[in-house]
Amino acid sequence: MSAPARLHAGGVPLSRLVAPLAAAVAVAVLAPLVLDGYWIKIATMSAVYAAVAAGSGVLYGRLGFVSLNQVALVGVGGWTFLRLGHEIGLPNPVVLLVAGAVTSAVGTVIGLPSLRLSGLTLALVTLMAAGAFEIVFYGVGFP
Repeated sequence: MSAPARLHAGGVPLSRLVAPLAAAVAVAVLAPLVLDGYWIKIATMSAVYAAVAAGSGVLYGRLGFVSLNQVALVGVGGWTFLRLGHEIGLPNPVVLLVAGAVTSAVGTVIGLPSLRLSGLTLALVTLMAAGAFEIVFYGVGFP
């Protein structure tokens, strides 16, 4: 009798997750060698928006929350990355980590008070936060 397969948290065997992960890593490593700058930019933007969509899928599908603030937080991360990259001139990996930390802090500041809300009130609070970010972005001259 064979040993039982180790299960991932979602109940999927780990062996079924290795092949897609290896294929994604291979594409990410080999794509810059084959494609030109335009297609690299398209692939990068697709990956960013796929990550946003996956977060929305977890939030809406798994948790049942309606939050309308994800795109505003993507804007906070982009704005932080842009400003730090141009003003300070740090290497991109460092700027990416700092922008992620700033976005996480802003998301936590908005998310913690919203934990007690659900349904329409959660949707309204997150919509108002997204609107507030839009006003701030226009006020500071984004980008």
